[in-house]
Amino acid sequence: MGRGVQEEFLPKWFKWFKGVRGICVLLFIFCVGIIFFRTCRWTGGETETTDEEMVDEYVECHDFRKTLCDVNDVQLAVAQRVGISPVPNRKALETTRRNIIGIGTCDRYKLDELTHSVPYLTPHTKEALCAIADAFQDSLSAGGFRMHRFIITSVLRTSEDVRRLRWVNGNASENSAHQYATTFDITYKRFDCIGDEGLPINTAHLKDILGTVLERLRREGRCYVKYEVKQACFHVTSRL
Repeated sequence: MGRGVQEEFLPKWFKWFKGVRGICVLLFIFCVGIIFFRTCRWTGGETETTDEEMVDEYVECHDFRKTLCDVNDVQLAVAQRVGISPVPNRKALETTRRNIIGIGTCDRYKLDELTHSVPYLTPHTKEALCAIADAFQDSLSAGGFRMHRFIITSVLRTSEDVRRLRWVNGNASENSAHQYATTFDITYKRFDCIGDEGLPINTAHLKDILGTVLERLRREGRCYVKYEVKQACFHVTSRL
């Protein structure tokens, strides 16, 4: 009996399954081919990954607890020496503004939503902040990475702000260096991407670059820095 005759006696469901299976196999081969050619380019036996497909696999390698460890007493002493007198409340800031200047989000850094502080620093402290921001972005540019801003999470605290903060955070210091407009916090958990040119970079890599910048400025005598684990920030006090 010929093949054509044999197929005539095959059940209809078998013919349908055979046809569907063949189509599925062809579709699977087609999809695999597209995925392969989208992820790889044949270049004489090697694969080439485009910039858009590159992922920063950098793993955090610095232990800043050992190098950025200026405790509160050290920072407080210099804050009391070079900073303003503590301000009792925000209303009293009106009489203090001659010695402090405001800061806000700019190309260099981003100001987070402040709940227990106000965006004021002494002029020298703002200079130190800008120096840190410039050095951070210069490092990103030198490495060919996408441009980012770091995020400031705390600045000047009035005495009233300190009391309110201690209600919600029992670890907050009652005698805080933040009261002297010489101190600010930079989170290392979040960064703000402001450009899509350059190589991608992950948060761990950004953190290490920022920490390395702070180590250098600390060695130069520009600031004291404490690597805070629980608050996930760099606690910075200007020494000038």
